[in-house]
Amino acid sequence: MKSTGIVRRIDDVGRILIPKDIVKKFAIKNKDQFEIFLAGETICIQKYYPGRVCEHKINEMIIFLDNEIDNIDTKNEIREKLNDILEMLKKIICTDTNME
Repeated sequence: MKSTGIVRRIDDVGRILIPKDIVKKFAIKNKDQFEIFLAGETICIQKYYPGRVCEHKINEMIIFLDNEIDNIDTKNEIREKLNDILEMLKKIICTDTNME
């Protein structure tokens, strides 16, 4: 995971404003749905696409990996393999459904 250096406060009703540059980068539109992942003290959000169950599970594994495995060589090797699988899935899904 990469830090953006951006810090936001939660408003009175529990919302967090996503910075405009991130909204543009990820082509976030009004009414887009997001999935929330929890791993220890980490909260991650990701655009939700029904049918991308495998992709979501791989992202869950990457978050788990970052939080639970201490051996850096093992962690990097597993992360690289998971990212390769994730990229293959994205190509297949985008080709089949034109989601991106």
